[in-house]
Amino acid sequence: MRLPPIASRVQDSNTGIVPRRLWVLGVFVCLILGIAGIAVWGFYRFDTQLTSPPREVGALRFGQYILFTLSTFVLRFPLEGGVALPWQLEVARVVAPTVLGLGGLLAFVRDTSWRLRHIALLWQRKHVIIMGVDDNTIRLAERLIASGRRVVLVDDAQHLSNMPAIRALRLPIVAGPPEDPLTWRAARLRHATHCIIRQQSDAASLSIATRLLLAPGHDAVQLVAIIDDVALDEQLALDSAFLRAIAPQRLRFVQPEQIAARLLLQHHPLDAQSRGSVGIRPQDATRAHLVVLGESDLAVALLMHAARIGHFANGTRLAITLLGSRAARLHARVLAIAPAFASTCDIEVVSSPENDHASWSAVWDRCGQAPTLLTIAVCGEQDEENLRHLWASQLPPKSANVQHMRALVQTHADPERLVQCLPPGVVLACVPALAMTAEHVLTDVLDAPAKRIHERYLASIGTPDPARPAHQPWHALSAAWRNSNRIQADHTEVKLRALGKRIVPNIGAAQGIAMPSLEVSPSELEALARCEHQRWIAERVLTGWRHDPVRDDARKLHPSIAAWETLTDKLKDLDRDTIRGLADTLQTMGVGAADCELTQHDAR
Repeated sequence: MRLPPIASRVQDSNTGIVPRRLWVLGVFVCLILGIAGIAVWGFYRFDTQLTSPPREVGALRFGQYILFTLSTFVLRFPLEGGVALPWQLEVARVVAPTVLGLGGLLAFVRDTSWRLRHIALLWQRKHVIIMGVDDNTIRLAERLIASGRRVVLVDDAQHLSNMPAIRALRLPIVAGPPEDPLTWRAARLRHATHCIIRQQSDAASLSIATRLLLAPGHDAVQLVAIIDDVALDEQLALDSAFLRAIAPQRLRFVQPEQIAARLLLQHHPLDAQSRGSVGIRPQDATRAHLVVLGESDLAVALLMHAARIGHFANGTRLAITLLGSRAARLHARVLAIAPAFASTCDIEVVSSPENDHASWSAVWDRCGQAPTLLTIAVCGEQDEENLRHLWASQLPPKSANVQHMRALVQTHADPERLVQCLPPGVVLACVPALAMTAEHVLTDVLDAPAKRIHERYLASIGTPDPARPAHQPWHALSAAWRNSNRIQADHTEVKLRALGKRIVPNIGAAQGIAMPSLEVSPSELEALARCEHQRWIAERVLTGWRHDPVRDDARKLHPSIAAWETLTDKLKDLDRDTIRGLADTLQTMGVGAADCELTQHDAR
C-alpha cells in the first residue's frame, strides 16, 4: 500500500525546548562536564603519580587529556588493561559512556514518541484542521478537544513558540506552506470535516487556501475563515467576488471581535441597565451614550455594531464619544470602513489623554443634556494598574444626570479585583480577548435567530425571485444579506424592551403551545415603526447605499432611504407590519416574551 508523504512533511526541527524541562538539560550538561573534569584529573594523576618516571605535563599534554576524555565517552578507553588506574579514571570509564548513552536513549525515545503520534494521521478521519498557529488558535484547539473533536494543526513557520502547548495537548502538527497540496495531503484534508484558516490579513492570502477546496475529493470539507482585520471582514461582506467559485454553504467568515461586539451588546444593552430590564420607551427622555477608549479591533467592531442597533423608540440618536490620545485614529479607521458612519449617530471625538479631567468634563457635559445610560468601553488589553490610574478621579458629577453607568473592559485580569478599581455604582463586565467557542466557529448557533427570520421572510414572499440577492436561501445568501438578518434579530430585543418585555425561552414550543400575543398600542406602534425605519436606514447607509428616486440594487440606490415624514403610507406600513409581527418573529426565533424586571431606573 502506498502511504501519503507524511514522514517528509511532518518536521520536528522547530520543536524547541520546553521551558519547564530546561532544568533537565542543565543537570545533564553539568553531569557531563563533571565527569569530564574527573577524567582529566584522573589522566593528570596517572601521568604525574603512577608512571615511572613521571611525565612532564604541559599545554599539549592537557589537550591530549581532553581527547582521551572524549574517547572515554564513546566506549574507547585510551589506556590498556592491566594498568593500575586512579579512582577518577575508574569512575569515568564506567560512568561516562553510561550517562551519554542514557541521555541519547531518552532523547531518542522522546523524539520518537513525538513522531509516533503523527502516525495517527494515516487513519485520521472527521477531524478539524487549523491552519495558522498562535495563542488564539491554541485556545480554540483546547475548546475543540474539550467538545470531543480531533484537531490537526498546519503551519509553515520554522520556529513555533507555541510548541510546548502543542506537545501538552498532544496535537499532531504538519509543517508546510498552504499553497502546497502535499501539506494538505499530510493533514488528511480529504477526510476532514472543517478546515479553519486563521492568519488571514488580506483577500489574496485567503484565496490560496480556498482554491484547495476546489480540488476533487474535498467536496465535504467546510471552510471557516477567521479574519483578523475588522475592515477586511466588512469588505468581504460587501464584495467576495474572488470566492464565488466556492458554494456559499461551504464557506464561513468568522471575525472574533465582531462576535465579541454582538455578545457584549446583547448581554449589556445600551438602552437598559440589563438584558432583562425595561429599555428606552417611546415617551422616555433617556438617552444612551457610549464612550470608547482605545484603538483595538474590538473598539472598531463595537462602534460598527452600536451604530447599527443603537436606534430607540423615543427617536433619540445614540451618542458616541471617542476619548483618548488615539481617538482621532480610531475615528479615521471607522470612517474608512463606513464613510456614512456619522449620519447614523451623534459622534464626538475628544483627542486628549484618557486620565485627563478635562477630557471627561466633555463627557459629563454631554450627559447633562438628558437622563443618560452610560456605557464606557475600555478596549485594548488592560491590567489593574492601568484601570486604577484611569478611574482615579473620573467620577460623574450630579449635574451629569447619569442614571446608570457600566464599564466594559478588555482584560484577562481577575474581575473581583478590577471592581475595586472602579467608582462606586459602576457595573463591570470583563471582555475576553477571544469571544469564540467551538460552536461559534463551526456552527451558526449565534445566527440561528437570523436564519429563522430569513426563512420566514422567504415564506412570506411566496415565490422568491432567483435574480434578487435577498431572495436566496440562507446557505446561498451573501455575507452582506446575512448581516442584515443578524442586525434585525439583535434589534428585536431593543423593540421588546421598549414595550416592557424581555425574551424568555419558549418552553411550550415543542408541545405546540403558543406564547401570549404582544399588545402594542397605536402610539407604540408608530414610535417603533419609526425606530425600525431608522435602523434600516443605518444598516443600508453603512454598507454604501444612497437615496435615489429610482431603486437600483446594483448601484445601491433606494428611494426609501429618506426621512420618515417623507414616506408614503404604503412604505410606512412595511415598518408597521414589522412591529405588528413581533410575536410571529419571536415564535419564528423559537423564543417568547415576558414582562421585564423593574429597576430603580424603570420605576422613576
